[in-house]
Amino acid sequence: MRKTMVRLDLFPADPGFRSRHQEMEHLWEFHTVKNGYRLPLGSNPKYIPVIEDGMRRFRPAAYLGIKDEGFMVGLV
Repeated sequence: MRKTMVRLDLFPADPGFRSRHQEMEHLWEFHTVKNGYRLPLGSNPKYIPVIEDGMRRFRPAAYLGIKDEGFMVGLV
């Protein structure tokens, strides 16, 4: 069984979002994300279908899908 690390990458559409949400500053361009936030969600893959269902249901035009990076599963 391979190790899974789940993360959610967020890319704000509103240019003022970053200045209004300083509490998220530590996630800005975290790891390899450019112009966005990376929210690490741990190693439990059971969260993947829950997050994906919510993204497909509520923001289908913004959701880019699951990206399997071999050891890390990301939702962007």
